[in-house]
Amino acid sequence: MPRFQITPWRHHAELLALRDRLYHAGPEHRQNAVLLISAWKRRAPLPHALDSTAQLVDATLHDDPQRASVLAIRNAYCAAFNRFVTGFCDTVQNSFKKMSMYDMAAELDMPTSFVELRHEATHEDLPSLRRLQMATEQALQWLWHHYWSKLDASPPPPPEDRDHATGPEIRAALHRILRSFVGGRREEIKRDGPKSGVESRSSGRASEQIVALGAAKRPEMLRDEVISLLLAGRMIVPSDARWVPRLLCMLPACEADHQRQGWRLPGRRAPNLGQSAVSAELRVAIC
Repeated sequence: MPRFQITPWRHHAELLALRDRLYHAGPEHRQNAVLLISAWKRRAPLPHALDSTAQLVDATLHDDPQRASVLAIRNAYCAAFNRFVTGFCDTVQNSFKKMSMYDMAAELDMPTSFVELRHEATHEDLPSLRRLQMATEQALQWLWHHYWSKLDASPPPPPEDRDHATGPEIRAALHRILRSFVGGRREEIKRDGPKSGVESRSSGRASEQIVALGAAKRPEMLRDEVISLLLAGRMIVPSDARWVPRLLCMLPACEADHQRQGWRLPGRRAPNLGQSAVSAELRVAIC
């Protein structure tokens, strides 16, 4: 099945625009880019390269002796640089074999001078401001070469060899799969009892058929038809006024999809989401 990756940016172009502000814009735009990355961190985990770039750029923006002492500026550079080096080295640390910082840096094609400066800033006196400024510039160039420049390759387009089936065709295929599943499941219950669902062959077979159908057809159309068939088609019906927890989780997404499609479920009463405990059973009916 496809694996989805959640990113705080909405599309690839937004990430490229952020890169331009970080590397090619003036101080005000760079500051706005740093603030945007801080907001993104609240949405989802960020790649360490992106987070490190923001911290290093932020350190350069605070490099103003008229507003802060030289010691404070050096500390800001050291904190950003140390997190940059340590964070990347941690990504290649082998739990079965202890690696030195130099070995990890070599794995990353990172200059050994980065490791030496990190060690000096951590265990010895703070490096001079000039050395920190030069190292930060080198770190930003390293990030550009190993991360940001690689973003120019556009994300792969969706495959064009999918079967352009219509909604009714997909709906009919789904209906056949579900009818076959219900018939097979009834036979399993008669033969092995209701607890046989843990290792139900008919369930596994139906799941494989639906996954194969999604791989051959357009996934967004398959999703819409599954929602329509199971809910509007009364394949899944609440047994009473109460709602099962799983259905409660499904409803917000379904309702949003219904509003987007311009239709809604008839005769559905909104569930009471404030109930402390919700228990019910679903009965499966064949249309």
